[in-house]
Order: sequence, then C-alpha cells, then structure tokens
Amino acid sequence: GPVEGGTPVLLTGSGFGPDATVRIGPLPATAVKVLDQGNIEAITPPGTPGRVDVVVETQAFGARIQGGFTYDPGKTRVLAVEPDFGSWAGGAWVRIYGWRLDDVKVVMFGSEEAVEKQVLSPVLLVARTPRSDVLGPVPVLLFGGDTAMGDAAFAYFDPRLSGGGTWGGPIDGALNVTVLDGSTGKAVPSAFVMVGEDPHTPLQGITDDRGQVTLSLRDGLQGPVTVHGTKDGFSAYSVVDFDAANATFYISPSPSPENPANPPPDTYGNCTVRGRILDFGKYFLKPPGVEGNFTVRCSASAPTMFGAPAENNPKATPDQYGRFEVTGRTGEFAVVCGLSVTSPGDYRPRTLRMGVARHIFCAKAGDVVEGVELSLSMETDGELFVNAGPTPQWPGGVSAPYVTGGYELGSDGYLALLQYPLEAGTRLLFRGQPREFVGPFGGYGYSFYGTLSAKDSTNGMPYGVVMSQRFQPPGQSAMLVGGEAGFSVVPIASRFAVTAMRAVAEDRLLVADRSGRTYWTEGTDLYLGQASAPGPILGLFGQSISDFWASSTGGAVYHVVGADVLPEPTGVSSDLTGI
Repeated sequence: GPVEGGTPVLLTGSGFGPDATVRIGPLPATAVKVLDQGNIEAITPPGTPGRVDVVVETQAFGARIQGGFTYDPGKTRVLAVEPDFGSWAGGAWVRIYGWRLDDVKVVMFGSEEAVEKQVLSPVLLVARTPRSDVLGPVPVLLFGGDTAMGDAAFAYFDPRLSGGGTWGGPIDGALNVTVLDGSTGKAVPSAFVMVGEDPHTPLQGITDDRGQVTLSLRDGLQGPVTVHGTKDGFSAYSVVDFDAANATFYISPSPSPENPANPPPDTYGNCTVRGRILDFGKYFLKPPGVEGNFTVRCSASAPTMFGAPAENNPKATPDQYGRFEVTGRTGEFAVVCGLSVTSPGDYRPRTLRMGVARHIFCAKAGDVVEGVELSLSMETDGELFVNAGPTPQWPGGVSAPYVTGGYELGSDGYLALLQYPLEAGTRLLFRGQPREFVGPFGGYGYSFYGTLSAKDSTNGMPYGVVMSQRFQPPGQSAMLVGGEAGFSVVPIASRFAVTAMRAVAEDRLLVADRSGRTYWTEGTDLYLGQASAPGPILGLFGQSISDFWASSTGGAVYHVVGADVLPEPTGVSSDLTGI
C-alpha cells in the first residue's frame, strides 16, 4: 500500500481476542475491528517505503509477521546522498537513500555514470562516484523502472591544499590524496599511493593527471590512517597516524633526503585578503617596563607545520585605522595578526598579543576576499618547554637538536608559534605562546619536527628526524603550601613556573612566576596581584603586597607600587636572582 497509509487490510490467524491491537511498522493501525478469533480488519498508518513487520497483541499473547506489509512509494525517488560531497577525482563510495531503489539499473552523477553500484534494499543503494571535470553541485539521476533525480544532491570539490598538509573533517568513508612535485609544485600523475603497510590492501591506487586519487571502502573507511606515496624516480613520503579527509604532500625527483619545507611561494594559487583589526588603537598601551619597537603584522596561517612563507605584502602592517592586506592561498586558511616588541639589542621579536580570523576561503587564484575582522584579544604570555629527549650517538659528535613545528588548526593550517627558541638547559623554551587555546585559537595541538645531524661529516650525514603530532598544550601550574597538616597543592592560573616568593605577613606570601605575574596568598587561597613585570621575576623584597621590589633578567629591577611597575637603573646586565 502507499506510504501515506489508509489501506484496508485483513489479518487472519487464531486466538484473536476483543482487546487485540495492531501495529504495522512502528505505528498503530486505525479502525481496528476484531471480526472473530481468526480475522481482524484494520487501516494502515503512514509508513516509510519497504517491508515492515505486522504485530498483533492482546493482554496475554502477541504475534508478529516479519515483513508482512510493504509500503510502496509509488515511484522511484532520491531522498538523500551521504556523504553529499567528494573529490572530483572520483572513486568515493556514497550511500543513496530513496524509494523503490530495487529497480535502479543506472546511477549518474551529473553527466557521468557511477563506477560501481549495489542495491542493498528498496530504500538504500551504494555507488562509487565517477571522475568529474566540473566543480560544484551536480544532480544525481537514477534510471530503472522509472527515472528519479536529486537536484544538486552531490557536490564535487578539489581537495588539493596549496603548501601541503591535511585538512577537512575526520575520514568518513573516503581519503582524498593529492601528490605534487616538490621542485615545481605541479601535479605528479601515475604516483602510487597506499594506506597502511599491507601490499594487498584495496586501499591503493594511482594518481590521475591532476596528481589525485581517492581511496575508499564500500563498508566505510575511518581514521586514523597512515598513507604513503611515491613514483619511480621520485622520493617517497608518508603522512602518519592522522584523521583528516584530505591529504596533500610533495615528493621530490631527487632521491636525496629531503629537508621539509613549504614549496616555493610562486607554486601557490595566491589571492588577496583585506580586513581590519577591531579596536586597533587600544592595543598599543605599552605594558609596564617594556621598551622597544612595537609593530603589528598580519599574515595567512602556515600551510604546513614547517612554518609560514614570508609575507611580502607591504600592507600586511595595518594602517592607523587597523586596515591590512595580506596574501592568502587557494583553499581554506586563517588570518593571523600579532602585536610584538623588539627590545634594544635583541633581534628576536617578542609577541605580546595575537588575533585570529578562522575559515577564510579562497576559491581560485587571483580572487579578493574582503571584510575579514579580528581582535588582538589573546595575550601571548604563555611559554612552552620542549625536550628532545636522549639523542643518538656518533663518534664525531652530534649537533644540537633543531625543533620546528606549529599549532594545528585543522583545515585552516597551522599557527607558526615555534620560532626563536631559547636554550634552557637540556630543553628549548618557546615564548610568546597564547595564554589559552580557546575560541578562534582552538585546534588539535602542537606538532613538532625535530632534526639531528652528525658533526664533522659529509653533508651532515648520518641525519635523523622525528615527528610528533597533536600534543595538547600543558595545563596550569601548581604551588605547594605547607601547614600543620602538611603540604597542600594550590592550583595557579598560570602555565609558568613559580620563580620567587617572599613572606610579607604571618599568613601571607608574595609570589611571582616566570611570566612576570605576581600573586599573593592568604592561607591556601591564591589571588592574582595588581602588577606584572615585563620579564621573569627572580627575586622579591618587601613587606607589603602593594609596595615591593622585584629583580629580573638582564640586570632589571622594578619598584612595584600598586599597579605601577617602575624600572630602576642598576648599571649591570647580569640576571639578578635575589634581593
């Protein structure tokens, strides 16, 4: 009967009582009339296409006929395609939901026939998408007993990511891989791509003339996965343990080991992005004790974890109204602006604040994206210590480890946060990290690429690399406060080590950390102080939480009165570790 319901039916059996009820599918039938113990009349409720169970129940017993009634949609229909988008390379398995699909003989995506299809039920079939020469939505057409069309039911896109990397949501049935030439940036056709290490896996294929291939399973593909790609006469490349629907990487025609880097900027599809920084002027209030040259500069997010290409647009430095212009790339990315200061005698800029605008999209080279807005609302007083761990040994010795990387934003690329490291014993210290990774700074964690090479050998060989991905930022610090009952752990709203303490009353401590923040305690309660120094506080002296002296690195001494931090000349440049 029709899916709208309303079909009179007669049920025959035995033992029907006057209290019998009837369900056809999940819904109760209407106008139920028990004629006798062997016959019931009823009217079918609305239903969905296909076979459903018929159930008769009394207070004492029940009976079921599996698939006892079939709802007929009347004609073939396309209701939904899932997923409803895919790479124009074709080859992805998709699910097509509809009515009367058991009669379908041909499935078309636009003007191209599906590579494969299989009818699973009257309401579901699966098909592999064909290659497309057009981007954007196309109709899905079904031919069989009759014809059905889902208008704009599926959309093709180009999964290539200029600069390389992974993007898109988690893998949902298909992985789209693009292989590019590391020396020219052009597509590499006929490259071999494989997921995992099993040489017999069905998840392997050859790239087309666009350097692209889609690997998919009819029963679904989920991440994380590891994908490898190579070609005769080229190097090999692997993307390890990731869960993103699209991956782009570069292989080199040179068989020598590669130093990872972004491709030359002229291989990108470039576009122009214009925007402004909201409340631009208020961010130039000079922090207490900070001296140097203040600048604001904007750029597109890094396409890979190996750093951002140089921003050559002179308008990347905002004008007096906060308006800027940067060079973006085709695909999806973020725009990042930072306020930094370069102190006298120090070539390393120190970032004070950052702002990010997410999910900026450039469809094709030469496009202009207007109206981007962001605020420099995130303080970057965070620190990150990185320890490379034990290193391999070499008779002639090894060079110090080099670490680069970034903070992954998913489809938007990376924040180039791991720059200008400072040596801190056996560790590297990266300053200028966001205080929190929330809001537009939310992402998947830090990714690191570490290198180590031998000293006094030809071309630095042997040479070792290690890559770690998606490390979450460290949490807050804690302080131990002793009392009659022993030590209590007091959380500190900071990601920095406590570097100085001073008792200012019987039950009150003045506390400072590496960022220059000050705190005070009352018992085991901790409160944020009014003042912050521009650098780490290494020593404290005073009898009040509102009037004290602090010493710092580079011979700096500050007299703190209330919220004012007053620099005091010392005439020395050594770190002053106590007062």
